Amino acid sequence: MPAANPSKQNRAVVLGGGGAKGAYQIGVWQALRELGMDYRVVTGTSVGALNGALMAQGEFEAAYDLWWNMDNAQVMEGIPSADDTLDSRLAVYRAFVREMVTKGGVDISPLESTIRGILDEEKLRQSGVEYGIVTVDMTTLTPVQLFLRDMPQGSAADYMIASASCFPAFKPRTIEKSRFIDGGYYDNLPVEMAVRAGVELAEIWVVDVDGVGIRRSFRPEVPVRTVRSCWDLGNFLIFEKDQCRRNIRLGYLDAMKTAGACDGRAYAFPAGEEERLRLRYGPALEELCRRLLEPLGEKARSAVEGAALARLRGDLRRRRMKADLLLAAAETAGELLGLDPTRRYTMEEFSAALGERVRVERGKSGERDLTPDTLPKEGAGLGEALAALGKELALLTVMENLAQLLEGGEPLLRPELLAIALPRELLASLFLLIL
Repeated sequence: MPAANPSKQNRAVVLGGGGAKGAYQIGVWQALRELGMDYRVVTGTSVGALNGALMAQGEFEAAYDLWWNMDNAQVMEGIPSADDTLDSRLAVYRAFVREMVTKGGVDISPLESTIRGILDEEKLRQSGVEYGIVTVDMTTLTPVQLFLRDMPQGSAADYMIASASCFPAFKPRTIEKSRFIDGGYYDNLPVEMAVRAGVELAEIWVVDVDGVGIRRSFRPEVPVRTVRSCWDLGNFLIFEKDQCRRNIRLGYLDAMKTAGACDGRAYAFPAGEEERLRLRYGPALEELCRRLLEPLGEKARSAVEGAALARLRGDLRRRRMKADLLLAAAETAGELLGLDPTRRYTMEEFSAALGERVRVERGKSGERDLTPDTLPKEGAGLGEALAALGKELALLTVMENLAQLLEGGEPLLRPELLAIALPRELLASLFLLIL
């Protein structure tokens, strides 16, 4: 029966499919636990179905330990462990092809064994959480959306594995006389299913790990909070221990930001730091915009605004433009200079780290610097020449050209050219120039 008075506890969590990227969902769960945010409904597809069962059952420590130590051997038979090298990844891809050709897909019995060891179906059924999965009946080519209450006793693990059977990479899952494959072939983010759970919801948290699959358009009548990473979460078929650990931390910080417990978009800052940033650097940014951005033509200005919008949630034109532009500039500088996104910074720490990275890059050899002799003619080849410097040196080149202009000199490259060729570097330079 639906709850008579929906509260914040009447929350649904929707977990998307995404294979190895599923570690991110454990970080989100960690944040929800820390914030005391309960949930009454969990729906998931593929790896989201597996993590969702552990969420519904309340097995956080086991799930965290599983993903913290995850590698290919924990998931698949016949697939070697991988590290962050080309040779290692090629070996994994070759093994996938071999298993698909000779055996009709990779055997995921190691993962199944682990899941069955953690899953307590009776405990899951008694949890008070409505749990549902999405899979596809390969025999009839029809989608199957099942809540736990609809699954025959003893079949929960089978349907969870069915939802995660990413055909053709993984073998289909046979249940009775039907073969089932990954639910992402029908709905990789089952929001609509969460609404049908029979609980009068107050809000829905959607955890999107950018997995491969179909996303069905559905707009529920209750508020939806989407947790999604600004960063690459890695290859969905390769389970690398270091990448999984990184993804757990990214999921945790992104969920804290979504809940309002932290500020930031790509990076995480203590709550209230965005306002401190605006108060400290806002006037200086306005002056830079007046001197550098306002004189630009429409095409160049649009390029820089587009780079800013790519970093923000929502529409820059409907928000506090200068405040958001400032944060976008700061975070873009952090990305281009390689600051670690898995830690939480104060603005003083973030600015100091940027300053140190600029100092280090300036100390490197200037053999790749552009000069009037090596500079291509305006237009053809300019963007490629700037990009060839590498993202750090390209950023410094843009920043130094803008600094020359601000000092009244004649820069080697005009701001309009820089805005069109390297809008992200120009956006980042705005923040670095006011530090």
